[in-house]
Amino acid sequence: MDLLDFLTKEELLRFFHCKKTEMSCMEEPNIFLHQLRDHNLVPEKLYKKVVKMRCKEKRKDGVYQILDWLEKERSDSVHLFWTCVFKDHILQKYPVLRLLRNSLMDGSFKVFENLPAPVDQTERENKPVQIKETTAKGKKRERKRKKSAEETEEDEQPGPSCSSIPSQKKLAKKLMFWSRSKSIRTEERWFTPEEFVKQELTLIDGHWKKDIRCHSKTLNYLLTLDEKNDDECFICNSDLGDLLCCDECPRAFHHQCHLPAVQDDSLGEKWMCTFCVLKTNQRWWQPRQMTEKEALSSSISQYILHCQYLLLCMYKEDIDWVFTEDPTKTVSGYSRVISDPMWLDRVKTKLQNKQYKRLGQFVSDVRLIFHNCHIFNKGNKFDKLGSRLSEVFEREFKTIFNIK
Repeated sequence: MDLLDFLTKEELLRFFHCKKTEMSCMEEPNIFLHQLRDHNLVPEKLYKKVVKMRCKEKRKDGVYQILDWLEKERSDSVHLFWTCVFKDHILQKYPVLRLLRNSLMDGSFKVFENLPAPVDQTERENKPVQIKETTAKGKKRERKRKKSAEETEEDEQPGPSCSSIPSQKKLAKKLMFWSRSKSIRTEERWFTPEEFVKQELTLIDGHWKKDIRCHSKTLNYLLTLDEKNDDECFICNSDLGDLLCCDECPRAFHHQCHLPAVQDDSLGEKWMCTFCVLKTNQRWWQPRQMTEKEALSSSISQYILHCQYLLLCMYKEDIDWVFTEDPTKTVSGYSRVISDPMWLDRVKTKLQNKQYKRLGQFVSDVRLIFHNCHIFNKGNKFDKLGSRLSEVFEREFKTIFNIK
């Protein structure tokens, strides 16, 4: 007989309830989710939503949501759940499931039998809990539940019988709350409202969520953006494969799309993308103003980060990979017209192999890409695309090197 046949439904369900978080933290959970789907243990819509998630934190939340649904809606299938996730091919993939199976085999799972009963939601809402605490003067007072930001905002709206100007006390509390919280997201980073307003302030129609703007985006729009990192790569716009999330901004990247390429074993507790590292560096060490000639003659060794940033900007703009790969292999007759072909992947390889000695050599190769494009295409849509990317490159180049 199977081990699970010796356990009651209540024991299996209690064990499941206590281990949902552990299971939701497993790495690369897609095979686990496929197994649940094959046994009709997950709603199709929820399954498709979670398997498309590439941000690790969002994916953990999604797996937990599936397990929570299973416990609440399909508790009668808990025996089937453990049976299908304890299959050999699943156990080989996920160490956490091997540990859970061992816990059931050696009886250590029984430690969860004396858990307190869950608090009923209705009872919790209808019976406010009063917690007493002693003040420094020996008096006792009630500790009130802290209101959410939405409740606070609703309470402070002027009513029919009150003045339309909020009291100084309420206004001070509200400003303190907002000024300390990084609650506003732009495409580049998170801001406190105080930081956000300093970015760009243009009053238009008197409604504060529309009046406050940053990079032409209204606060009303920015408040609708997800609090977590993006679900697609910032460079290639694909949601396939594992993504690495920046801890400073909302961007996410494939390991190989980012420059420099990132290895999992090199990651620390906090990881910042090249965009954020460069911006942080320039915030602390404002680059001195220089001429273009001075910049081009500089040693490239001190500007590797800047070159990586410029290449990332080019890869980001080249959404159709027109300038990414070797054109002699993809464009008919290219070699007959262009004697010195150049493309972004080749520039990246030369940069990684330290073939550039001066910054001017790197810049010259990037400019050659767009010069060749103009010579070969002359007036067609690819010529216009090359001109647009060339403008982006020149603008970013002059900005980050503070060229006068």
